Amino acid sequence: MKAPGRPENEAARLRALLDLDILDTPPEQEFDGLTKLASTVLQTPIALVSLVDADRQWFKSRYGLEVSETSRAVSLCGHVVELDEALIVPDTWADARFSDNPLVLGAPHIRFYAGEPLRTQEGLVLGTLCAIDSRPRELTESQRASLGLLAKQVMTVLELRRRTRLLAKKQEEVAVFQQFFFQGQDLKWASGLATGRREYNPRWLSLLGWTEEELQAMPVLSLVHPEDRAATQRDFEQLVAHEGSAAQLESRYRRKDGEYLWISWAAQVVGGTIFASGRDITE
Repeated sequence: MKAPGRPENEAARLRALLDLDILDTPPEQEFDGLTKLASTVLQTPIALVSLVDADRQWFKSRYGLEVSETSRAVSLCGHVVELDEALIVPDTWADARFSDNPLVLGAPHIRFYAGEPLRTQEGLVLGTLCAIDSRPRELTESQRASLGLLAKQVMTVLELRRRTRLLAKKQEEVAVFQQFFFQGQDLKWASGLATGRREYNPRWLSLLGWTEEELQAMPVLSLVHPEDRAATQRDFEQLVAHEGSAAQLESRYRRKDGEYLWISWAAQVVGGTIFASGRDITE
């Protein structure tokens, strides 16, 4: 038996596989429908969506097979990952690579194998859509083409699933940020360095008296006491120059009625945006 080797891009391939966050997840109809269709079109009793992990192949969907995974060392799908191309084995008994493979000699008694790569847009092979039979056989050109099309559809579903998960995560992050930003007694301020767009929380209105429209219409530094502007400008320039670092700033900010309040700021630049939280320390 010849165990499958590992491709040169193995590290990147595994990162892409883990990024899908799909290993060991429950069955999903979108995948089960495709394996059933593959079994029907190719007329094989078994069809699998096989994802090749570091030391195993795990089946996201399995039609006609009970086990959920096998060792990568005995997997035929591992050879597809190594070869970086489709693999058709008409008769495993006649192929020295597989004739004494445990999955050939024992259950599920693989005699015929056809595996189409599940390839990302970056060209990384994560596994296969494969069809298995317990008797030797050949595929027609139409069946080969169908297997390739179904494999692409599996990747479409995988990518859609990944994007849906990322969108849900982003929405959760936005909800957490909004809860942080719009609640509490501190002034909250966010400003995009590239866009110049500024966000102010409601505390600006209640503490300083300015409306949202008025705040957007004036430069931030115009609110700072003239004696503090040079130091404030310098502090923010240093903050922007060292993205990721945090800074503590103190300066006087003008209320709409002309009174000045001392505000202590904690600020940081993250992802091209200044985030700042200020507290009234006038007393």
